[in-house]
Amino acid sequence: MIPRLLAPLAGALYTALMLSPAHAATKPACPELDEQQKAQLAAGEVVAWATRDDPGSDVATATGVVEIRGTSQQIFEVLCSEAHSVASSKAMRECHIEKDERPAPDHRRLTVTYKMKVVTQEFQWTVVRNLYESQGLLTFEIAPDYENDIAWTAGQYSIYPGLSTDTVLVVYVSNLDSGRHIPRWVEEDLTQGSLKRYLRYLKTATEAG
Repeated sequence: MIPRLLAPLAGALYTALMLSPAHAATKPACPELDEQQKAQLAAGEVVAWATRDDPGSDVATATGVVEIRGTSQQIFEVLCSEAHSVASSKAMRECHIEKDERPAPDHRRLTVTYKMKVVTQEFQWTVVRNLYESQGLLTFEIAPDYENDIAWTAGQYSIYPGLSTDTVLVVYVSNLDSGRHIPRWVEEDLTQGSLKRYLRYLKTATEAG
């Protein structure tokens, strides 16, 4: 996690890495799940938790897991769709792919702008999403060269073998520093709340084909 004061430095480092041909993503290990969480996943529920390791930090972090009957290709098709991004949330006003690039055969890079409204708060931000389909990994981080209404965000979607036949586990980690003086519950809705809603949508949309 990166405190707000370090966000500009993180953005510069991130840009440098993106420009380096040697840059490659590292897929995190699948989080360990207890029996209760496994039972929840088997029942079709989303398991999610929030952490704030440093009480003084402005970064809110949330992790969510869902089991989906489908393939990684089907899941990434939903994840990379403008239409699905808008349909997934009543708060989402617009999703626009600014750039769609192929730096390498197994590397697709998408620059995406989102517009969202939560209660009376309106947000627009742009992220760079890096898809490594053979690894089952899609990472994202704020694009510092664009005008953003939030200070910093980063995270990833990782896909692992499921608990049942023909299923996969999708792990979604979201880090957010809103950088604005807004109520804590609004920030939490943009992390844990929206994360859970999106994973439910991802499951429904993927399994519906």
